[in-house]
Amino acid sequence: MQASIISLEFFNAFRYTIPGLDLMPSLCVQKNDSFGFVKYDILYNQVLCPLFTFSLKKHSLQTDLKLKPLIFFYNNSTALKQDQIRFILRAFPKIEPPKINQTNTTMGKTLMNSIRDSINIDTDKVFQIPDYIRRTN
Repeated sequence: MQASIISLEFFNAFRYTIPGLDLMPSLCVQKNDSFGFVKYDILYNQVLCPLFTFSLKKHSLQTDLKLKPLIFFYNNSTALKQDQIRFILRAFPKIEPPKINQTNTTMGKTLMNSIRDSINIDTDKVFQIPDYIRRTN
């Protein structure tokens, strides 16, 4: 959750630095047989944060983490003028989606287990915190 808040603060800071563009990431959300896009700040405020607080309350937990991100914006860049950068999208008429392979696999489980195995601690004896120190060897 903390990484999500830090990301959101960063995205907001640079959101409008290029004139005429909104650099807040848009995330793909499935809807029926298609999908739409939702800006990350909307997803955070309407899904991630409420789900996190609900989960804490459900399990009688609490946090000192400030869930409301610090919102600030850098000014528009003077190096670029509006319309100097454009999004170009090549759109096709409706095409039939590929047939989905319905075979269940364990690839996700295998990859996650590999990551779990790479964590070298005795979880019964040690509580690990994230490592934010840059190592130069």
